[in-house]
Amino acid sequence: RCAFNSQNTYWLDRSAFLQLYLPATATFRVCDILRGYVAQEGLWRRGQRLAFYRPTTRQERNPHNRVHDLESEFPLYTKLDAVLAVVAAAAAKGLTATYTALAPTGIVTAAEAGIADAWLLAARTALQQRPSSS
Repeated sequence: RCAFNSQNTYWLDRSAFLQLYLPATATFRVCDILRGYVAQEGLWRRGQRLAFYRPTTRQERNPHNRVHDLESEFPLYTKLDAVLAVVAAAAAKGLTATYTALAPTGIVTAAEAGIADAWLLAARTALQQRPSSS
């Protein structure tokens, strides 16, 4: 597995849209990394792959403290083996089940599954809508 984040990502296949969910109860520094692991497992199970390419944008970083960034991410790194095992075991049951299974690790809270479920409902509705042809 290879972590990827939500910055400068491009999703080629619209059918993979449901993998875009960013967990709401993870820390700010962890949410997109965790989403990357969950999405990657979901893509693999669909026979899809992830590719890396050179940056296509230029980012001007806002001031931030890298030590605080590391402290915020540290729980994920210390629990990574457990998190990846949970994701691999639960992913076949879907996104909501994956986040339900992740809650006991402490990376997300028990509320995450309900938030993910609401997001899936909204995302599926959006995917079913067709643009008007005026």
